[in-house]
Amino acid sequence: MSLKNVFLLFVFLCIANACKTDKHNEQVIYTNVSKSMDSEIWKQDFCGCLGIRTPEMAKKIIKENDLVNKSINEFEKYFGVPDNMKTSNGVTIMKYYFNSTCDSNNRLKDTDKSWIEFVFENGRLREVPDGFCIE
Repeated sequence: MSLKNVFLLFVFLCIANACKTDKHNEQVIYTNVSKSMDSEIWKQDFCGCLGIRTPEMAKKIIKENDLVNKSINEFEKYFGVPDNMKTSNGVTIMKYYFNSTCDSNNRLKDTDKSWIEFVFENGRLREVPDGFCIE
């Protein structure tokens, strides 16, 4: 494991620990993280179990990396593999969960789910999502 990866892991674990203990500290720590770290942190919060992902963070990643009208492959470089995905008639909808209730193995519990949908037409991101969904 390279020194850079060890550092990224250390930063991620510090942030994840702070987020679980104090919501105020989560906000303070998040604002001090450089923009280059946002997508790495997003990808580490699989299914939103760590409580780090937010709709605002998603919008920031899209805008800072100019992802509107970019391919699914380019999008996944910043967001990672989606938690759920459907494709029909040239439209792909990728869902990423956030603020999830998970078990000790970081698997979603069967409770209400919150997610952000990213819509791709002909393999390209259509727009920055303007909201989120709750089930």
